[in-house]
Amino acid sequence: MGEARGSRSKVQGSRRRRWTLLAACLAAAVAGLLVAGPAHATCRCGSGTTEICIVLDTTSSMDLMIGTVKEQLYRLLAALEGSAETLRVGAVAFRTAEGPEYVTRKIDLSEDRKALLAWIREAKAVGGGFEAVGEGLDAAVNGMSWTKGARKLIILVGDEGPKADMEDRCRALARLAKSRGIAVSAITCSDTAWRYWQLAHSDEWQVRKRELGEERAKAEFQLDIFRDVAREGGGLAVPSKDTRELLKWLLVIASGAQDMSREDMKKFMDWEPSAGAQPPGRAPMMAWLRHSGDWAVPRNFEALRSALGQKVRLDFDSGVEAVSATDRDLAGRPLLYLSGHGEIGLDAGGKEALKRHLSGGGFLWADACCGRPEFDASFRKLMAELFPDARLAPLGPEHAVFRSGYAIEKPRFADRPRAAGTGFTPGPPRLEGLTLGGRLAVVYSPDSLGCGWAEYPLGRPCRMADEDALKLSINILLYALIGAR
Repeated sequence: MGEARGSRSKVQGSRRRRWTLLAACLAAAVAGLLVAGPAHATCRCGSGTTEICIVLDTTSSMDLMIGTVKEQLYRLLAALEGSAETLRVGAVAFRTAEGPEYVTRKIDLSEDRKALLAWIREAKAVGGGFEAVGEGLDAAVNGMSWTKGARKLIILVGDEGPKADMEDRCRALARLAKSRGIAVSAITCSDTAWRYWQLAHSDEWQVRKRELGEERAKAEFQLDIFRDVAREGGGLAVPSKDTRELLKWLLVIASGAQDMSREDMKKFMDWEPSAGAQPPGRAPMMAWLRHSGDWAVPRNFEALRSALGQKVRLDFDSGVEAVSATDRDLAGRPLLYLSGHGEIGLDAGGKEALKRHLSGGGFLWADACCGRPEFDASFRKLMAELFPDARLAPLGPEHAVFRSGYAIEKPRFADRPRAAGTGFTPGPPRLEGLTLGGRLAVVYSPDSLGCGWAEYPLGRPCRMADEDALKLSINILLYALIGAR
C-alpha cells in the first residue's frame, strides 16, 4: 500500500510539475517584446540580399494602379521576405518635368517596412503629359544606396513615356544600370497606356484592333520605350491590363520567378501576413536566450503562435522575452529558445546559470539557423561541457515529441535548400535530445525549423518544407509545455 501511495504521489507530482510549467508560461509577466530584424520576418539564409527600387508614375491616369500599390504593398513585401535572406526596398515617384509639386521624390533602399509604407501612402495621382521617366530612372540608378553583392532590381511602372528627345537618355540609364549589376524591368499599365497611345497613332491602332480585337490589343499593349528600357537593362518587359496583373508581375519580377500560375496567384490573394504584435499583458510563448554571438536571427513568432492557436486553445503572446543566461533572468522561464548562425557566446557565469536552470527543470530548444555547421559544432561543444555525463542523442521515431500535436513520420526535406523550384525528399525527422535525471531537458533541431514558421506564397524552403517545419515546431512546444501524454 505504501509503495502504491508513493508511486501515485510521484505521478501526481510529475503532473503538477507539467502544469506548473504550463502555468508559468501563461502567467509570466511581459518584461518587453523583442523583434529581431524586420517585424515578423523569417530567416532565409543563403538566399542573399535582394534590393528593389520601384519607379512609379504618379500622374493622374495612374490613380487606380497607385491605389493598388498602396493597399497591397505590405503583402508584397511580406511575401518577398520568403525569397531573400535580406530584403531592402526603395521607391521613386515621378510626374512630369513641370510637376506639379515635384518631378521626382524618393525613399532610399532600406529594411524599414513601416517607413516605406508610410511614404507610399502619401503618394497621390496628380497631373499628366509626357512623363519624367528619365528623371525617375536617374534617381533610381544614381540616387539609391545599392550594395555590392546584392541581387539588384529596378521595376519601372507607368502608362506614358517621356518626350521623344528624352528616350535615348532612358535607354542610356538602363545600360548604365545593367553595367552596375542592376536589372531594369518595365511594366506598362496597358489599359490607360493603350487609350493614350491610340490617340496619337490612330492608323496603327486600327490595324492592331482589326488583327487582334480591341480587348486583346489593349491587354497586350506595351510602350516601345518601356520595351527598350527593359531590353537595355537586362530585365523583363510586360503589360499589365489591370491591378491583379500588376500585382502578379511585381511578384514575379521581384522574386525571380518565371511566371505565376493561377493557383499561385490565388494563394497570394487569399494569403494574409501575420497581423503583427498582439496586445500586451499576455504571457510570451518562450524566452529567447541572448548570447554574445549572432543570436537574434529573424524569427516569425507571430506565425508560430497563430499555427499553435489553430491546434490548441492556448492564448500566448507572439512576442518573446530576450533573456541573458543569469540565474535572475532565467528564473520563472521554463522554456528557452536558442538559435544563431555561428558560435554561441556564453561566459563562465552564463554557462553555470544555464546548467543550473536545465538541471532544475528548465527546458531548452536549440535550433541551428539555416543548419549552419558553426552553430552545430558550438552547441554540441556547449552541451558536452555543461553535462559531460549526458549526451545528445537522436530521438527515435517512437518518442512522444513526434506525436505531441501532429503525427510526424516523414517530413519533407529540401533537395536544394533556399533554391527556387526545389524538390523535396521525405525522410525520418531529425531531432536530438539530452536527458537529465530521466527527463528530456534539451531538444536540438539541426535543420533550422524556425526558418519555416511562415509559409510565403513564393517562399524558398530552408532545410525542410515550411509546413512540416511548422508542425514539428508545434510538437516541440506542446511537449515542452505538457510533456508526454
